[in-house]
Amino acid sequence: MFQKSNMIKFSKFTLIVLFSFMFFSCDYNKCKINSQDDSSEVLNVLNKQYKAWNKGNLREFMKGYEFDDSIQFITRKGRTWGWQNVYEKYKKTYFDKNSMGKLTFKNMDILFLNKNTAQVYGNWELKNDTIFGGNFSVFLRKKKDEWKIFIDHTW
Repeated sequence: MFQKSNMIKFSKFTLIVLFSFMFFSCDYNKCKINSQDDSSEVLNVLNKQYKAWNKGNLREFMKGYEFDDSIQFITRKGRTWGWQNVYEKYKKTYFDKNSMGKLTFKNMDILFLNKNTAQVYGNWELKNDTIFGGNFSVFLRKKKDEWKIFIDHTW
């Protein structure tokens, strides 16, 4: 019979082998991400957003988000669910071009979680009567060959 210490060693070994198999079993050609094209497409979503914002076009800015009730916008003040609710939240604070000011994104890093999901981390800065900014982490999903934000964590 196995002793307890042998069972623990066996279990750890089994887990290591199992995870190694799962990690390395992916056929490279099926699992690789065309990171140059996908990176450009992901960054293009954010580029379109900041351009729309700086034109004072909140509706156009919102096209970067999935039009779905499941999207999330998370800030220090809490979480908002759903495209329409996120839009209304933005509209309450940023009701015209002057209140929207000038938005910039900086220091963006992209991490592809799989071929259809990416995370972008970066910094944002908004200049209107004052200058303030912070960090963001957005998760984008590729559906029908189009990248859209489904989680936006901004602080």
